[in-house]
Amino acid sequence: MIDPNPLNNGKGIKILKQHKVKVKVGFLEDELRRINQAFIKYITTRMPFVTVKIAESLDGRIATRTGDSKWITSDKSRGLAHRMRQEFDAIMVGVNTVLRDNPRLDTWFSKKHPVKVIVDSQLSTSQAANIFSRKAKVILATLSARPGQETENRKILAQKAQILEVKERAGQVNLKDMMRKLAQMEITNILVEGGGTLIGSLFDEGLVDKIIFFISPKIIGGKEAVSSVMGRGISRIDKAIKIRDIKIKQLGEDFLIEGYIR
Repeated sequence: MIDPNPLNNGKGIKILKQHKVKVKVGFLEDELRRINQAFIKYITTRMPFVTVKIAESLDGRIATRTGDSKWITSDKSRGLAHRMRQEFDAIMVGVNTVLRDNPRLDTWFSKKHPVKVIVDSQLSTSQAANIFSRKAKVILATLSARPGQETENRKILAQKAQILEVKERAGQVNLKDMMRKLAQMEITNILVEGGGTLIGSLFDEGLVDKIIFFISPKIIGGKEAVSSVMGRGISRIDKAIKIRDIKIKQLGEDFLIEGYIR
């Protein structure tokens, strides 16, 4: 395929042809685009490729009404999820996931850990959170501090992480502005792991490219249990987000569903 980067677009093909090398363009291009999907989106739109990963019950819950969430899926599913992390520049979660679950967001099988991005509009991340337990870079995406609002917590967190100030939208982090700024930092491929509010908002803003759902054959129930996708959602079924190129795989008792946003 032709390199979508305007700096290289077609130049390699031209050089090969000048040296009498036969070149066929477009052969297996769909497969090549899939392999290079993150780079292609980044270089053509200057936005990261965003994959949402969810571990949920059969009825779409990621925690019970009391907030208990360990563990919905099996060891086998969690092991595969950790291997997936190695393929991304950054792992992203909302601050509620950090406060509720206190995850490390590292990888079990690699010494290389992706950047950890926490979406935290009020900068309420704990200084003692497990995300700071490894040397991996942490980015706290938050709103700009107003004059006189430079808290002691903010000063301490600035020593532990990079504070990424982004535009405001309805009192929350403007997700599109955040993604643009992460792309400017050459973060091209992001895995979003929770929670339901952040994931729902990313779907609302049309920022999701791919989904990976680990589904456990369990029923949690309860209207106060935490849903995997929240946000505003849609008003009509014909406006539902459709998934294409779906793959389904069984992992012990769990099911893995992968697909792309149409």
